[in-house]
Amino acid sequence: FPSHDIGEDGDLNKKLQDIFSEELNSYQNKFNFPYFSIKNSWFQIEKYGMNHDIHNHGIGVSAICYIEYDENQHRPVNFVSPHYDVFDGSLEIVSPSNVKEGSLILFPSMISHFTHKNISNLERKIVAFNIDILPH
Repeated sequence: FPSHDIGEDGDLNKKLQDIFSEELNSYQNKFNFPYFSIKNSWFQIEKYGMNHDIHNHGIGVSAICYIEYDENQHRPVNFVSPHYDVFDGSLEIVSPSNVKEGSLILFPSMISHFTHKNISNLERKIVAFNIDILPH
């Protein structure tokens, strides 16, 4: 699938840190992380019929920002609950609501996630990044 990894020392990491400084500082303060820095970042383009299989990013915090996203034609990321439903034993899959172009989603990197196939002729484009943190 088309993805472009900028790497650990890429300029994109610094640019994203600047662009999202307010959101990242708020997240850092809310969870009291003494250290919080983008370690890698990439763009992802999903054309018609493409998806992203279930995976996680290990430890830390991950982020997705929707660059080109039509809320009437695209579906957002799906998160797989790490716990089974207590009543029927099924896995719960949760998708964020109200995702729009420009939305930024931050989540624990170890949460498994995936995207459904893009069934639109419009490309779904994101920029994503992983963040190193130190606990309080």
